[in-house]
Amino acid sequence: MIIDAPMSAQIATEDAPRCPGCDVAGDNALRDCVDHVTGLPGRWSFSQCPSCGSLWLDPRPRESALESLYPENYKLTRAEPNADVDLARGFFASAKFGALAAAYGYHSLATSADSESGFAFGRTAAPLLSRKAGYAVRYLPHQSGGRLLDVGCGNGAFIAWMQQLGWEVEGIELDPITAELAQKRGLTIHCDNVEALQLPPDRFDAITLTHVTEHFFHPRNVFRILHRWLKPGGALVSFSPNPRGALRRIFRHHWYELDPPRHIFLPSATAYRRLLEPLGFEVKTRTSMRPFHWMFKESASIATAGRTGAMRENIFLKLFTASAAMLLSILPDSGEEVICHARKQR
Repeated sequence: MIIDAPMSAQIATEDAPRCPGCDVAGDNALRDCVDHVTGLPGRWSFSQCPSCGSLWLDPRPRESALESLYPENYKLTRAEPNADVDLARGFFASAKFGALAAAYGYHSLATSADSESGFAFGRTAAPLLSRKAGYAVRYLPHQSGGRLLDVGCGNGAFIAWMQQLGWEVEGIELDPITAELAQKRGLTIHCDNVEALQLPPDRFDAITLTHVTEHFFHPRNVFRILHRWLKPGGALVSFSPNPRGALRRIFRHHWYELDPPRHIFLPSATAYRRLLEPLGFEVKTRTSMRPFHWMFKESASIATAGRTGAMRENIFLKLFTASAAMLLSILPDSGEEVICHARKQR
């Protein structure tokens, strides 16, 4: 089957009638979705699982077409620095470091804080700041000499930061251009996909995936392999777009995080539990509003202008997205991002 597209840019597809998380037949939920990020041709449909609420492409690209899904203008975005781990200066950056020290044990950050009062404030206010600040370390407590694997590490900014904090780090990055950027930092990078790699069992204390799971064709098999690579008691932390969140419901086929044809499967919190618990993980999930502001702006740009980057920052947008965070206290599943924190039990 071929998605409607010019002959020079056809993408071979295959039917995917069942939920990759539950193996349940899905209902057609969204039609005529297009690639607003890189401009690949074609119109795509997403099915939704009646059991867990996940979304997936049906039909989806064949794995043999994988390279064509990531043109140069997408790869360049993966080469940009990760602003979340830049060592910014000032009171608020120091407060973030203080919170990370108090809540997660990264006490060495005291030497990086240029504001003693900010660092002290962060330590004192850690119960309030720890959730927001914790994203910078993917909510992993300090473990000196612990082994960390970042799947889909991009240019390596995150694991370079974690290396500074005492972790022994490795990364997996499928794209050779961004993998080379990470290697130039002196990092150990495996330029291959998870299913093709041969790594020893019980190797890592933690494995992180930041907006990578949605790209997997066979998530259950990938998580089975990651489980094998983790030490007993090791942590797996995954972040991915929430298919049951407020923005998906508001913008429907204009939601930025659909990103066809690259986002193959958007798991719900329930899907994570169904994928991971049978493998021997203890699973905790929640949703977050962390990327809500940017995703709202880009989704609104697509809905109103048919492209990303069309909406400018303004005070009304900032006030709206700030107030939207209160949704989580009323509707805990409404966040823009699913956060899955799993621990290997057996």
